[in-house]
Amino acid sequence: MSNPVDDWYHQLHEKISHRLLQAVRRLLPLGDAEEVVQDTLLRVYERRAQYAFKTIDPLLFRIARNIALDRLRHKAVTELNKPKWLIHQQLNNHSDCAETTLREQQEGELLIAAVNSMSPICRQVFVYRKFEGLKHSDIARIMHISPKTVEAHLARGMRHCRRYVESQTPQNVEPPIAAARISTAASGKTR
Repeated sequence: MSNPVDDWYHQLHEKISHRLLQAVRRLLPLGDAEEVVQDTLLRVYERRAQYAFKTIDPLLFRIARNIALDRLRHKAVTELNKPKWLIHQQLNNHSDCAETTLREQQEGELLIAAVNSMSPICRQVFVYRKFEGLKHSDIARIMHISPKTVEAHLARGMRHCRRYVESQTPQNVEPPIAAARISTAASGKTR
């Protein structure tokens, strides 16, 4: 004998899960999107007595959107606390020459200090763009700011890095060369 509640859930799952997954995929990678769809359906299933099957679609999309945005916000907050690790990982170059290795290590430490001395929002935008390679529109969506604000924070971060490097560079090294190396390292390119 079939359980009406289980039938209701299976009908709901068959009817909406694919469309819901497509909508959430615009915000999250596939694995996370699948989890959001399951969380959404579970929340509705737990409160099934409150909903009529024919009017539930808009509610499902809203719940899924809210869960996805919560995940994005959580990720943005946790990312703010790990730029040192991320920068170290990006700057971990293996070089044959001991002198080159030492110079790269010093420049990497200088870049880490420059990035870590930025304001938290500016630092996060800088890390997303320069180290993770995200587009301005993706950063804006993740951080819930406008693309123009992303551009402003990125420009401010680049100016800050250049000034920081110039102020910390020894007198016997020409600051623009060191600053250019740091900018190159920040963009993820190697010379």
